[in-house]
Amino acid sequence: RGGLDLARATALLADPRQTLADVARACGLPYDRFRREFRQRTGQAPGAYRQRRLLERARMELLASGRPIHAIAADLGYANPFAFSAAFRRGTGVSPRAWRRGG
Repeated sequence: RGGLDLARATALLADPRQTLADVARACGLPYDRFRREFRQRTGQAPGAYRQRRLLERARMELLASGRPIHAIAADLGYANPFAFSAAFRRGTGVSPRAWRRGG
């Protein structure tokens, strides 16, 4: 009976097209065990980890490219730019547009 392959789990969680249940299945664990082991090993829930990683990618993309915000939101798996903006503001305290302008 194997444990969680953390490197595989974190790589899969970086892909917004994968649901948390998909990631657990790909890691060969039932969802509850995956969630518990991930939290024990990282100190955060898989969903919170994913959200943090997506916001890191968004911050870098907003500064490094002139791509439209709606395109960045779509690439990161957000349903629409409004959902992305709300999540970005919750995570950073500023809007994506303000972040791009330097805060």
